[in-house]
Amino acid sequence: MDTIHMFYTTIVSRYDKEYCEVCGEGEMEICCDKCGDGVCRNERCCMVFPHYYNSEYVLCDNCKNKIESKLKQVDFSQLTLLKRKIAAKKTIKTLPISTNIESANGRYNGQNK
Repeated sequence: MDTIHMFYTTIVSRYDKEYCEVCGEGEMEICCDKCGDGVCRNERCCMVFPHYYNSEYVLCDNCKNKIESKLKQVDFSQLTLLKRKIAAKKTIKTLPISTNIESANGRYNGQNK
């Protein structure tokens, strides 16, 4: 009975290690903060950013690629135009104030309801 128990523990300890979800070779050291997959600290598997309170924010390569596909190229000539509009305070359309405002006493446009 002891031999069966020892055989079982060796099998469990062999498969006890978890490996990186991206490369499948390195041992899992940290988890992606976006999807939760375990990754090794290899540069091709994840990006590690400094985070608040001396912690780290980790993105696996799969999440990094999804985020990069959503980014758009910036046209800097349009950026200067936007800066001019912001300086001139013309970024939002101004709507005329309506004169049909209901007052607190229930009158509307000078007439009773």
